[in-house]
Amino acid sequence: AVPRAVLRPEAVRPMCFYPGDGYTMSKAGRPCPELCSSPGARMWRCAWPPAQMSRGMEMQKGEDHNEMVLDAESWVRNLPRTVEAIFAIPTHNSKSTEEARQVHSNYLKEHGLTVADVPLLLYDKTKSVPFSVL
Repeated sequence: AVPRAVLRPEAVRPMCFYPGDGYTMSKAGRPCPELCSSPGARMWRCAWPPAQMSRGMEMQKGEDHNEMVLDAESWVRNLPRTVEAIFAIPTHNSKSTEEARQVHSNYLKEHGLTVADVPLLLYDKTKSVPFSVL
């Protein structure tokens, strides 16, 4: 599994949310072409606008995957503050954790940050407190 990031909500601007795979890589330049709030929207393939993300999350029940489309300009403009933490998801081997450690180390070095600025976490959805410091 690829290391993931916890983003600072104030540092990125969400554009839309899909309760499953939005297939946005195939939507060249228009990742949110049809919003679920639009009249006549096809509910099985539309994206939820940021103000209605909670409705989109309700539609996600049973899905392990969702997709949030973010504005790239806000992401880049706010670097390195965009990333609040980097995390790994436990797997049957240690590769995920080692990859997360490498990505984390590289991010800290590239931006002159410390572990206190951007911690490395482990996310385990089976625990009552899912995030722990690695």
